[in-house]
Amino acid sequence: MSKETEMILEALKDLQGGMTELKQEMSTTKTELQKEIASTRTELQKEMSTTKTELQGEIGSLKKEMSDTRTELQGEIGLLKKEMTLVKDDITSMKGDISSLKNETTLMKSEMTSLKNQTKSIKVILENVTNRHLKTIAEGHCDLSRKLDEAIKGNVDEEQLLVRVGLLEDDVRLLKEKVNTIA
Repeated sequence: MSKETEMILEALKDLQGGMTELKQEMSTTKTELQKEIASTRTELQKEMSTTKTELQGEIGSLKKEMSDTRTELQGEIGLLKKEMTLVKDDITSMKGDISSLKNETTLMKSEMTSLKNQTKSIKVILENVTNRHLKTIAEGHCDLSRKLDEAIKGNVDEEQLLVRVGLLEDDVRLLKEKVNTIA
């Protein structure tokens, strides 16, 4: 064989040996990569499982908190409803009190009107009757130059009669007012 062929054969043998080494290294690298992938996969699965468990725990905790909050809110809403009912009852009671006060005010106004009328009547009596009687008595005493006996005797009888007539006139006037109010 020729030298060149031998060199080619030798180079082929070296190449074959290098290829075999390369195949073994690739096989080793492949095995190592597969182990690394399996290890990483296992770690990721564990981490995901742990994370899933933690998340499920947190979700459960959140659900419980929401349930507790809902229960508290429902309790507070119930209390608010009771308080609103009490407020409504108080308002109803106050409306009744206000209505009663209005009725009492109306009654008081009516009584005030009646008192005003009575006061006016008393004022009229004072002006018309009492003042007239005082005037009559004063007129009777104007003539002091007369004898005391004559003045006292004549004037007393006359004054008494005038006072009685005045009282009777007032009684008649009051009776007329009562008849007019009734009619």
